[in-house]
Amino acid sequence: MVMHQPLQNYRRNYAVSAVTGCLGCRWQRYQQSKSKTRKRDKLWFATLVLTYAYAIGWLYYWLVAKNDLDDFNWYMYDLLGEWHRLYWVMVYMTAVIFSYLSFLVIFSVIHLILGYELYLHVIHKAFLIMVLGSCLVATVILTEIWRTEWALVSISLQVFSPILWIAAVILVTILTWPVTAVCFGSIGTGLKVAWFAMYCVAMVLLYLAPLLIDSPCIAEQAVLPEKPLLVAHRGASEISPENTMLAYRKAALYDVFGLETDVQISYDGIPFLMHDNNLKRTTNVNDIFPGYERSHASSFNMSQLSELNAGSWFLRDDPFRTARSLTNLDRIAISRQKIPTLKEFVEFCRKMNKSFIFDLRQPPLQHPYHESYLNKTLSVVLASGIQESQVWWLPDARRSAIRSVASDFVYVSNEKNTSENLHKMGVTKLNMMVSQIDGAEFEHFHNENISVNMYVVNSPWLFSYYWCIGVETVTTNGCNRLSKIQAPLLQMTPYQFFLCWIVADLISITAAIIIILVQRYRHIHHFEQQESIRLKPSCTRLNSTSMKEKLLFMIDQGRGSRSEISTINRPYGGFEATDVTDMNYQNPYQLEGGNLDDSFLLSLEDSTVRVAL
Repeated sequence: MVMHQPLQNYRRNYAVSAVTGCLGCRWQRYQQSKSKTRKRDKLWFATLVLTYAYAIGWLYYWLVAKNDLDDFNWYMYDLLGEWHRLYWVMVYMTAVIFSYLSFLVIFSVIHLILGYELYLHVIHKAFLIMVLGSCLVATVILTEIWRTEWALVSISLQVFSPILWIAAVILVTILTWPVTAVCFGSIGTGLKVAWFAMYCVAMVLLYLAPLLIDSPCIAEQAVLPEKPLLVAHRGASEISPENTMLAYRKAALYDVFGLETDVQISYDGIPFLMHDNNLKRTTNVNDIFPGYERSHASSFNMSQLSELNAGSWFLRDDPFRTARSLTNLDRIAISRQKIPTLKEFVEFCRKMNKSFIFDLRQPPLQHPYHESYLNKTLSVVLASGIQESQVWWLPDARRSAIRSVASDFVYVSNEKNTSENLHKMGVTKLNMMVSQIDGAEFEHFHNENISVNMYVVNSPWLFSYYWCIGVETVTTNGCNRLSKIQAPLLQMTPYQFFLCWIVADLISITAAIIIILVQRYRHIHHFEQQESIRLKPSCTRLNSTSMKEKLLFMIDQGRGSRSEISTINRPYGGFEATDVTDMNYQNPYQLEGGNLDDSFLLSLEDSTVRVAL
């Protein structure tokens, strides 16, 4: 006869099983140990935190670099020979890695709060090593090929410093819970004091960090400079194909101050608009002139260039992910675009009363206009009848000779120099990339009556930064967006910033104190429960023998004797009870694989003893 008796009833905690299972593949209760975490697992946790911090910085880098996504994609196109939106690939990959690491960190913190042993599965460990190594390699590579972006990151920290500080305060306040849980745990008193003291020092330093924040957007409204004027980079190139007349007509609708373009000379001596050295990316040269897609753009005459379509690529490649917002009329107009000449462009600027600036590319050595390309370009500009003050002349070659012919041009330089030398060269404007000039240098040139045009400024936050420091003009792909900004983003007065500082600190301090008190109450309540259990007479000392007897035997009163009873083998958790015939044996409850100790007994869930009588 087989009889059943529940030994102990445990309610399965599915939440804990999910946490321990996902992090360390420990799904069963007997695997969920509350022992102290081993040193090597603590080291893996430190590696996880380091990798997570690296991933946060990496994601921030790519979000900031969105300002130059076209430059990155164009660089990769120049390297690979094919156009792909690789910037977005990098962003999505980084976001997936960040999400995965966030999952690991959150589950690890829950482990610490609940007091379970911290353990990472080998798959997670391998992923950590792979991510950390990949990030380090990618950082080195990007530093070599795209070093200018680090200057952009530095500027972003100035602009977003108030927001980043508030985020840091929120994060550290939340971390008060696991930190106090560790401090009220089973670690030694000296370690508790040291751990808590370090945390308090970090909190105080964070609370005082706003004293070091120096954002140009924290200023009184009365001293805020005028909004920078916009120069459309290759036209409204976010919503129309670059260097086409449609792009310039679109830009004019947004009331831009000026237009920017790139000029090359055709084989028959006609200046035309084209950025790339070949026609592959922005035309259908593959279809019209197969085999010549890698030929230099200036090796074609103007009649051949006029046969090419300069707009369909924009709908196909969608470089700024704006094609879906276009109307059917826009799509039709884009698909009909041709390569414009410089004459068409200048006449449009004159008609719309727009200033313009252009990069001039010298033709290859064997080109018939290799030496006279400047004269060809200058003659087209002067013959258009446009006011000379609307021409921003950027080419450095033969500048003194050109000044003698067109003294009223606005002469622009791409290179920094002393203000004295710039004045001698007749330069009154600098055309600078983000990485070429900082706020102090800008102020110096501004005091020397040399204005600065910044390029390429696409992100609203970067536009706001240059607005706050007083830049007069910016070149942008996104004139359709920046023209709608009426005030700098994140701009606040010093009083508003001070108020945010005090309020954030007070809320954080209050929340931290409440968390500490709650944790202390939980610790004392848990300690009192343990003491009350120890003080019960029946529980003064756990009798392991009687506990094991309860597990293995249930004797039906009056039927048989212990010497006649044997257990029915029943595996549990990898252990199997052996037959027992002699109850006088010193340890009759020997298990295959080890003794049945008290911690194992306490971990059983809804276990039942079956006894044959």
